[in-house]
Amino acid sequence: MSHEPVQVGDVAYLRIVAVKDAGAFLAWGRPRDLLLPWSEVKFEQKRRIAEGRRIMVCVFEAEDGRVAASARLDDFLRDEAPAYRAGDKVTVLVDEPTDLGLRVIVDHRYWGLVHKADLFGSLPRGHRQDGWVKTPRADGKLDIALSAPGYAKVESAAEKVLAVLARGGGHLKVGDRTAPEEIYALFGMSKKVFKLTLGALYKARKITMDEAGIHLSA
Repeated sequence: MSHEPVQVGDVAYLRIVAVKDAGAFLAWGRPRDLLLPWSEVKFEQKRRIAEGRRIMVCVFEAEDGRVAASARLDDFLRDEAPAYRAGDKVTVLVDEPTDLGLRVIVDHRYWGLVHKADLFGSLPRGHRQDGWVKTPRADGKLDIALSAPGYAKVESAAEKVLAVLARGGGHLKVGDRTAPEEIYALFGMSKKVFKLTLGALYKARKITMDEAGIHLSA
């Protein structure tokens, strides 16, 4: 989760630092805590309001000019986003699982869905990352992929693999026999994309591979 200050108009998963008569106060990366008034909390949400917990809110400017938070996300987020096209890169904030997959918030403005077939591991609520719009739906709703389409997918994956390798000291004990779940946990990609990426990196002489794993080229 990002530790950068939250801006007006952002949706963020914020920690509750105090609960008072006026509402809950949230840490949002600024000196003064952000007020979540009780009027901006649904009845079924109130039992989950407690110090130390986190809550998904939209930060807005009230009519009197004061900045506040609202947990009534449907008042701020739309289901239809007709302006997007297939392959558009977006920012995704993970909300919660559904029967179809994972509900996400797209660019702080829209609801989206990552289908189960496009998920290769669990992602915590509040996790933020890049996403890509899949083929637009007739109803205007957004289906989101968590990896880039086509060759752009391999380029993006290559950057991730090199970054993880660098953090690991230039060596990682992974390869063709590594479980898909372990690959997703390390790199955030499917095993298929991982294998394509290794091939591209090896061809570009950016890595070497042997029985011990993969290594950054000297």
